[in-house]
Amino acid sequence: MKKAASIFLRSEVTKQDIERLSSWMERPQVTRYLNEHAQISRSLSALSWEVPEPLLGQRLSSGGMFYFICLGCRRPIGFISLKRMSFAGDWEIVAAIGEPLLWGAGFGARALRLALQEAFYPRDSQVLRLHATIHHKNTRSMRLFLHAGFQPTGEAGACTRLMITRECFFAPKKDAAIQAQS
Repeated sequence: MKKAASIFLRSEVTKQDIERLSSWMERPQVTRYLNEHAQISRSLSALSWEVPEPLLGQRLSSGGMFYFICLGCRRPIGFISLKRMSFAGDWEIVAAIGEPLLWGAGFGARALRLALQEAFYPRDSQVLRLHATIHHKNTRSMRLFLHAGFQPTGEAGACTRLMITRECFFAPKKDAAIQAQS
């Protein structure tokens, strides 16, 4: 696997970003494992016309945090969303690389690490647990989240529910050799 180029998470949103996100949501290979309604692309296009550009980031972040995954040149290649759930401290995370040609290059792993830092590092963070729901057939995402420290917590239809706690995120990682002996 090639090493991922430098990436960062960007919360600022432009109309051009919304149009790019909308185009990703029109691609069945991008959306097949996402839980989005069929008209999401149309809704995003309407959003770019209805909401003034300086407020687009606030709109996408309502109820949580929304970031574009960007290459060093600021070009978005995907997104990460963190949304509050009904129980205090519980948040849901959704991540997607919208450019299929970039799948398998390590961008998702780097972006997930950055998102976990955004969620757990601030001292005043309200995020105690992050949950992900991954379709059984989405083996890349399953490996990605398991490798990042998420643990299975149950099933939901054709999906596996995963979770990582703040304590688990900050716990010292065991050496691979020690884990292999266990």
